[in-house]
Amino acid sequence: MGRLLRVVGISTAIVLMASAAQAAGVSEQHRSTAVVGGYGGYLNPDLSNSGINQGFPNETVPILDAEAFLVGLDAFWNGWHGDSLATQLDFNAQATSDLAYDPQEPTSGQWVNGAVHVAYRNPELFAVGAFGAAQRASYDWDALGMALAGAEGQAYLDDLTIYLQGGVAFTSPADPDFSNYRDYGAFAFVRGVLRYFLTDNLKLSAEGTYGEGEIGYYTFSGQNGDDPEHEGAVVPGKFAMARLGVDYRPDDGDASFFAAYEASYLTQSWDEVTRSSLNQRVLAGVKVDFGAETLKSRDREGVTWDVPNVVGAIGQSAQSDFCFISECRYPLDPTP
Repeated sequence: MGRLLRVVGISTAIVLMASAAQAAGVSEQHRSTAVVGGYGGYLNPDLSNSGINQGFPNETVPILDAEAFLVGLDAFWNGWHGDSLATQLDFNAQATSDLAYDPQEPTSGQWVNGAVHVAYRNPELFAVGAFGAAQRASYDWDALGMALAGAEGQAYLDDLTIYLQGGVAFTSPADPDFSNYRDYGAFAFVRGVLRYFLTDNLKLSAEGTYGEGEIGYYTFSGQNGDDPEHEGAVVPGKFAMARLGVDYRPDDGDASFFAAYEASYLTQSWDEVTRSSLNQRVLAGVKVDFGAETLKSRDREGVTWDVPNVVGAIGQSAQSDFCFISECRYPLDPTP
């Protein structure tokens, strides 16, 4: 993870050096803009685990791939302070229907994100800033909350926007008790986004995110007492995310329509054993602009930043766990 942190730092320094350029003024009608949207879609997680040990001798129940429907809500606001500084606020929420990995115990998932971006912006050339976010992902039986912080920048090349982002996701250490638990450390990540405007109201986008970190898996092994004892291991984890999308806004309306394909992949390796989880999503929805006349003006002068579902990708560890006891209840998978 140290190498990735260095890459994040170098990329951030390069982006920050661009801030010496002369700022251009923002249009008066774009000093305060907002976007609100909703969508629906389909989710398909694909797991590499070999099975669930139910506690009976030589009895292993295969872990089934799952599928579910999902719905989501997005809301963004951007406000300018003078001609060159701006603040953007984000809120995102997503929920799924039941995910039947185990037919006898279906589960559902949720994701919530809140973020703030502060940036120095030149609508004709570039934008550079910093962000902070709080995210929470859950799968009924398990929840993970993390804070995110990092730097981001954009370059505007006529009809092309190049968006680079890098940061760290972290949470407080777990509090051991008389049970199994996971201890998530810090995950560093980098992200790149390309947005191309075929017209001012027809946008194609592609992005990729990569991150590395560690997850500790522990089980209680001591006797009843005031100081529980645990044994386990710290497992390296890597995740990758990708997204392809298209947005279209009729010229005579404030509403735009979008469709997207998303994938998030998490892999963990320990003691020559690898677990992985691939979540794929197909989405379609609508967004309504308040203040921006076109998708391109939204991108350059209005709502332009976002934060990927980093915690959701890391939280896929709940679907591909290691554990270190002879009997593991779902979703933990015994390590050979």
